[in-house]
Amino acid sequence: MLKNKLLLISLIIVVLLVSIRLFYKTKTSVKKNIISQEINPEIGDIRLTISTTGVVEPQNRLEIKPSISGRIEEILVRVRQ
Repeated sequence: MLKNKLLLISLIIVVLLVSIRLFYKTKTSVKKNIISQEINPEIGDIRLTISTTGVVEPQNRLEIKPSISGRIEEILVRVRQ
C-alpha cells in the first residue's frame, strides 16, 4: 500500500515537471519567432486610419408632421441661401 502511494506521488511529480518544462519550452520558442525590422526615422505627419463596418443609428427618433395637411406648391428659398 505504501509502495503504491509512493509510486503514484512520484508519477504525479514527474508528470508535473514534464508539463512545466514543455510549457516553458513552447513559450520561449514563440518569442524566438518574432520578426523585427529596422527602419530609419523620418520627419512627417502621423497618419491614423481606422476602417470598420457597422450601422449608424440615432439616439432618438422624432417624426415631423405639419399641423395642417396640404401640398407644398412653392419653396421660397434659393439654393445655398
